[in-house]
Amino acid sequence: MRAVIMAGGEGTRLRPLTCNLPKPMARLCGKPIVEYILDLLNEHQISDATFALGYLPQVITDHFEAGQYKTVKLSFVEEDKPLGTAGGVRGALKSLDEDVLVISGDAMCDFDLSRAIRFHREKKADVTILTKRVEDPREYGLVDVDKEGRIVGFIEKPSYSQAVTDFANTGIYILSPSCLAMIPEGAKYDFSSDLFPKMLKNRMRLFACEDTGYWCDIGDLGSYIGCAKDILYGRVKCETIGRRDEDGNIFGDNVRVDTDFMTPPVYLGSNVSIGRDCVIDAGCMIDDGTDIERQVRLSGCMALQNCFIEKEASLKDCILCEGVSVKSKAMLFENAVIGTKTVIGRNVHVNPGVKVWPFKNVRDGELLNANLKDASRKTEYFDDDGISGDTGVELTPELFAKIGRAAGSVCTTAIGVGISDEMNGAALKDALISGILSTGVNAYDFKECFESQFGFCVDKMNLKLGIFIEYGEKSSIHLCVENGLSSTREIERKMENILARSEFKRCRYDEFGKRTDMSGMKHLYTVYLESMIRRPYDGFGVLLISPDNNPSRLFKRVLEHRKCRIDDKGLQISFEDSGRRLRLYHGQTGYVSYEKALALCALIEFKQEHDVYLPSDAPYIIDELAQCYSRRVYRYLECPAGGCDSEIRRKAAAQPWARDALIMAVKILNYMQLERIGFKQLMDGLPNFDMVCRQVPCEGNPGNILKQLKSTEEPGMVSEGVVIPFQNGYIFVKPSKQGHTLKLFAQAKNYESAREICDGLEQKIKRLKETRK
Repeated sequence: MRAVIMAGGEGTRLRPLTCNLPKPMARLCGKPIVEYILDLLNEHQISDATFALGYLPQVITDHFEAGQYKTVKLSFVEEDKPLGTAGGVRGALKSLDEDVLVISGDAMCDFDLSRAIRFHREKKADVTILTKRVEDPREYGLVDVDKEGRIVGFIEKPSYSQAVTDFANTGIYILSPSCLAMIPEGAKYDFSSDLFPKMLKNRMRLFACEDTGYWCDIGDLGSYIGCAKDILYGRVKCETIGRRDEDGNIFGDNVRVDTDFMTPPVYLGSNVSIGRDCVIDAGCMIDDGTDIERQVRLSGCMALQNCFIEKEASLKDCILCEGVSVKSKAMLFENAVIGTKTVIGRNVHVNPGVKVWPFKNVRDGELLNANLKDASRKTEYFDDDGISGDTGVELTPELFAKIGRAAGSVCTTAIGVGISDEMNGAALKDALISGILSTGVNAYDFKECFESQFGFCVDKMNLKLGIFIEYGEKSSIHLCVENGLSSTREIERKMENILARSEFKRCRYDEFGKRTDMSGMKHLYTVYLESMIRRPYDGFGVLLISPDNNPSRLFKRVLEHRKCRIDDKGLQISFEDSGRRLRLYHGQTGYVSYEKALALCALIEFKQEHDVYLPSDAPYIIDELAQCYSRRVYRYLECPAGGCDSEIRRKAAAQPWARDALIMAVKILNYMQLERIGFKQLMDGLPNFDMVCRQVPCEGNPGNILKQLKSTEEPGMVSEGVVIPFQNGYIFVKPSKQGHTLKLFAQAKNYESAREICDGLEQKIKRLKETRK
């Protein structure tokens, strides 16, 4: 006997699980539902099966691309238009000269098909419908039969007043050629509403064959997870993947469990990892490749393939679809369903019954009370730290390839690429470059470097766009434009829009871009630093506080090549933030922050009768210094929305010390050598000041708060925030790019006063937020 497997439904009640997956391919304890059906066909020696496909057909055809499952030969037929249940079966058959078994690809059962086939032939039936007694008949289509088992009527999901039978129609049919001949070809036609009533009217032989085995119509998410648990608890006669131990657990291959707090039975697929001190309650099902960190609590949960759950998360009776990432301390409650490759941020609360559609990114700290479904919430990629996230969780090779394609779609000239750790981050960098090349744009690969060095190379190569990857457990992507300065908002918006719509530039096979190794360009940076040191430093030594990072190693080689003295009695230098920020220490001055080092360099420029060009959040003490020397401070924006600061940016390119800690260090050392002064004497030229930086959470539009701050004081203002003067200092308030936080930069004569200013404004912001509520 042949079989037709009905696999065309959209499974709308199973969404978001079925948003990108046909219902028969939804997994139960390590394999798709339809494979259990094929196991059943194989067991009963039905060796020829045709899939009647409709929704996302390629997912099924790709999964069974060999056209064979065990002893069952497979074929596939796709509907060009909806044909109904009977019409779909008719369209899947090449001939009508033998009996056909019709079975659903998304209903789990362990029925005795061989017995049903014998029954069908003994009764010489035109149609045999397999039935199952059910407790609540109101949820099913019912079959009314006489004493001989002959069908006398059908009742569709009745109330109890009409429920004269408890035989549910399971949707498993055996159809004779006489029945098949009644189905019109190419027309919409259903079994329950068209074919079976007509057969009854014609007094044809319709029989019901009751089976007492397991049957579950997986129509919604509740029945889906219930069926999975029935398999786990051994209530279904079926073949599972993995071995079942004496406690009832089912384990796949290469399972690593580091916790003692696991209550059987549970399902753990192949290559599953459970961290220490996790609590895994009975009934949990963890599919292949899922990684769970320490101190996670799971109760009655289903996590499909390749999920990732960070430490201290808590999940109860919920479903994670394939590739979902749940970050630390997130809490997911009963009947929540998280769609494919969604990222749930830190400290997120997902309330009971909430569904999140695929590919969403729920930001840290959110409370989800309602379904997150459509695209009304725009995905924002760029924040103050570029595009950042946990490596392998939010930042994956797939995303890097898309970002590369977006960059190549925006910038039609060559794009520079660098990375902080070539050995470990090569997969991400190569994915990014592949995306660029696929748009026909060339990629200049500067290989391993640090960010200030990379910016120098972008400037010297006159590139319009550079992409630097700061690699680590948490990675980030930083864009820079010509002159090595930070990216404009125009470029970021264009890339975000392209990523949101997937409207990437394409090219022919012979027009792909070329990848060029530009690692030799980094030597120019070293030569540039050496050229700045005109003669060896004498009278003082230099000690590098962090000798193990790349900027310190390079700087040490430069000093040694220029025969400068390196000892532990001189000025101590520390390079931070991938070579962008400088910290100093001297026995006579103590620690000197980056902001004070920046002010020192500005002071040197003023003494040499130069104006300075600085980012918008540079200390405002520098403006006071400029007045003393009759010079000016020009500020450019970190992410300008227009060309308002283009001239300032152009001139800022000639002062790379403002964004390069190594050049800043050389500038200070050179001046000390030129003027024959010690570091303390140089520092004495700065007025006393200190800074306190803080971030305050912001809900809604931060512009509303800035507007009120501006109106209640008499502030100066820059385009990226508000400067508010106080009697003993200043505070600069600047929203983050995504508007989730307000950054406060308080400046005063000492740390205590700066903190007092910061505390006062933070309290004022809280009052303003409460007033708005």
